[in-house]
Amino acid sequence: MQTEHETILQVIDRLSASYSRRRADDYLACFAETSMVYGTGLDESCLGADEIRLHLDRDWAQSSRASFTLRNPRVEVAFGMAWAAGDCHFEFAVEGGEGSLPGRATFVLVLVDGQWRIQHAHFSAPSGTEGNSF
Repeated sequence: MQTEHETILQVIDRLSASYSRRRADDYLACFAETSMVYGTGLDESCLGADEIRLHLDRDWAQSSRASFTLRNPRVEVAFGMAWAAGDCHFEFAVEGGEGSLPGRATFVLVLVDGQWRIQHAHFSAPSGTEGNSF
């Protein structure tokens, strides 16, 4: 039998796989009805499925390939809610070439009709100012 931690990581794995395969419906199915996503860009703040979908469309229009992988995640569960966080690795191919970036990702999940769904996701890239807060 799967643990809650494993089930939650499967939701995040599905999110990651559907993003890299560009399957918007599968990606959006990972989220609760009223969800929020922060991306790495200043204007990447999405509330609800319609805004998240617009963000996906923009990401995919600007790249021929894009993916993220959560590494060494930590998961905590309590009272019908959970959070997961870990380092993240972004890979992409754009008109100017291919690249990769280190990142971080956090997720807040809620139980919806017995299924874990993402209520909030936040993706970020470290600023590169190691040893300094600003």
